[in-house]
Amino acid sequence: EMPGQPEVKMDNDSVNLFRKYFKGRGDDFAEQTSNGYTRVGRLLEDTDIFLHLKGDKSYGIYLIEPKDNTAWHTAIDIDCLDVSFVQRIINSALKLGIEDNQLLKESSGNKGYHIWLIYDEAIEAEKARRLGQIIVAQSGIERNIEVFPKQDKVSENGFGNLVKLPFGIHKKSGQRSYILDNELNPVPIWEDYIISFTKIGREQVDTILKEFDYLIPKPTITKSNSETKSLPCFKRIMKFGVVEGIRDNIAFRLAIYLKNQGLNADLALSALTDWNKLNKPPLEDRIIAEKVNSVFEHNYSGYGCEQDYMKEFCSPDCPIKKTDTTNTQAISPPEALSEFLKRDIPPLEYYVLDILP
Repeated sequence: EMPGQPEVKMDNDSVNLFRKYFKGRGDDFAEQTSNGYTRVGRLLEDTDIFLHLKGDKSYGIYLIEPKDNTAWHTAIDIDCLDVSFVQRIINSALKLGIEDNQLLKESSGNKGYHIWLIYDEAIEAEKARRLGQIIVAQSGIERNIEVFPKQDKVSENGFGNLVKLPFGIHKKSGQRSYILDNELNPVPIWEDYIISFTKIGREQVDTILKEFDYLIPKPTITKSNSETKSLPCFKRIMKFGVVEGIRDNIAFRLAIYLKNQGLNADLALSALTDWNKLNKPPLEDRIIAEKVNSVFEHNYSGYGCEQDYMKEFCSPDCPIKKTDTTNTQAISPPEALSEFLKRDIPPLEYYVLDILP
């Protein structure tokens, strides 16, 4: 154990109590390694929780249940060690009528904090996400912070983003996460503390959303240079989707394009998740999330114009690269995808505003 950190119990009562408060999708979870997370592909068992509490393993849960797109939690991830960020989130939640004992504060064991809102029943993932967005928006924090779940829904075979479970030992830092009390000090015995924790009910969530929904920032697009011009190749790709064999590469280039258009990571993820429904077949949601995370963590800038998988979408009116191509087949939607054009998918104009015609 790290100095000053409380000891974590590992008995049957602790495992049962842990299950009572931390629930993800019912059929899968993920194991953390030094290189990231890997899906386990089965139910989370009591033995897994025991190993997690012991520190032998470190696990994360996928928040959204794909059967009905519900979630038991909202998790606010503060990606820095500035404790004032935690206090600002707490103060913001209190202003919304959320009690201090309805906010479970956790030191993540790496480089920040998690604040958990735990519901007394599974609620719509869309509501769980919006509540977190309202809390963050009112706090005024604009950096080093994320809200989970990131999606309103996932596809039948999708997973969305995951959150590391509390109390395990972080595989990158080697440090254990632990619960914080109302003064943000480590809790000596988490079991005694958590039984005084109050879950949030659906009625309370609905009341907050109805009164404070206006706080959620609406998407805006900024264009500062020629690189953010609307490109015909990406407009066609986003409208019609692509086929197997190029989906992975196209998703990566689309993420770069949306970032250059001024979208933030959450908005780009939402746009690409909806675009992915047009693909034949769609990629796994986790792959889309990985592309977005990679692009927003690094300074990638190329659109891959020189790559064969992009050349077929080139157009003579491209502002970046003028071509003499006369291949009109690239301008028409691929026949294999024509059926997708009839599907009821939210218009991407919601995400990209003036990018699409």
